[in-house]
Amino acid sequence: MKTSCLLAALSFLLLTGCNDAAPPDKATSVSTEATSAFGQPANAMRRAQKTVDLTAINKAIETFYLQEGRFPTNLVELTLRDYIPMIPTLPVGMVWDYETNTGTVNIIKEAVKE
Repeated sequence: MKTSCLLAALSFLLLTGCNDAAPPDKATSVSTEATSAFGQPANAMRRAQKTVDLTAINKAIETFYLQEGRFPTNLVELTLRDYIPMIPTLPVGMVWDYETNTGTVNIIKEAVKE
């Protein structure tokens, strides 16, 4: 996957670099499109990873509930009792939101401290 992206980027640069006749505004819009196109896979990977992390936490909570007869008091209890090896690290600005009464967990934006 990385190799094919690298080859596509290299091909793009070679093709656009050889075209001196393109007006500057056209060249700028093409390079901007390329930048946003290359950023999309990274964003998709981050979203997919958050989904995987959320699924793993929810599965651990469900297993905990079935075996212990209650929801964990916090997410750290899942690691202490070996239901999950570690709480996955979220991107900067995101936090785990765990509701102990219902066992639901979500990923939310961190509240700004004033």
